[in-house]
Amino acid sequence: MRDRELPLPVQLYVSSMAAPQLPRRLSPLTDLDDAPFLQAMTERFGLPSQDTAHRTLMEALLPQLRRDLALVETYQYSEGPPLACPLMATGGRDDQAVNMSELAAWRAQTSAAFSQRMFPGHHFYLDSAGASLRKVILSRLAALVRDAGEA
Repeated sequence: MRDRELPLPVQLYVSSMAAPQLPRRLSPLTDLDDAPFLQAMTERFGLPSQDTAHRTLMEALLPQLRRDLALVETYQYSEGPPLACPLMATGGRDDQAVNMSELAAWRAQTSAAFSQRMFPGHHFYLDSAGASLRKVILSRLAALVRDAGEA
């Protein structure tokens, strides 16, 4: 957005993702056959095992899972100045794929305010903590709107 001279967001939220400048510490999964891929997704990210038991559902979701993961695994970071918008990094306390320090490293990607929030759960913490995260985001956005009105 900055490179295209578009307005930056009023607040950037990142979830369950290591900061882009960090080297990858996990081996790629996208080239695995379906069964090992799903097993690795379950072990690494806590993909709910009941989801993998529904074969028809998984066959429908598998291409999207692979595409999403391929984006992450092939992304190449290019260094640039930090963003000038506030940034909040969120994640699950029990996430084996992304730890607290990898989330905290997002601090280097903003020259504005940075905050980090951890929620109960693993990589898919939104399954159990989605309502809590929504409250945090809505509260933060309301404060931004209020502050903008006072300026």
